[in-house]
This record gives sequence, structure tokens and C-alpha cells, in this order.
Amino acid sequence: MMTASISMFLWMTAALAVGFFGFFLVILIIVLRAARWVGQTLLGRKSAQHLEPTKPASRRLCRNPRCGHVNDETARYCARCGGPL
Repeated sequence: MMTASISMFLWMTAALAVGFFGFFLVILIIVLRAARWVGQTLLGRKSAQHLEPTKPASRRLCRNPRCGHVNDETARYCARCGGPL
């Protein structure tokens, strides 16, 4: 019986040690990433690198000669007359 208790104690101790190690490793990674993010933000290295250039909005002209409404790029139908683009 004594060997079973010692064996169970060793397994539980090992499981707890692995759990604590994993927990503190995750906390360390979170702290390091947060410090990196704050450092990049304060130094201004992150501001212009991750911004995508914006393109001018293109417009679609209505095909109806009496309408001629300028619609948005994503429009499939004219906002004024309802005709297909």
C-alpha cells in the first residue's frame, strides 16, 4: 500500500509541476507580447507599416440616358431609377 501512495504522490506532484510551469509560461508570453506591443506603439514603428493604402472610390454611372445617376462601386442597381447597372 505504501508504494501505491508514493507512486500516486509522485504523479500528482509531477502533474502539478507541469501545470504550474505551463501557467507561468503562458503568463510570461502574454507579458512579453504586451511589452512588445507597447514598445512598438510608443516608438511609432507600428503606425505606418500596417496601414493599407486607400484607393479612391470608383463610381458607376447609370445606363439609363434620362437618369445618369452616379452610383457607388458596389451598387448593382441605380439608387435613383432602380435600373440595373
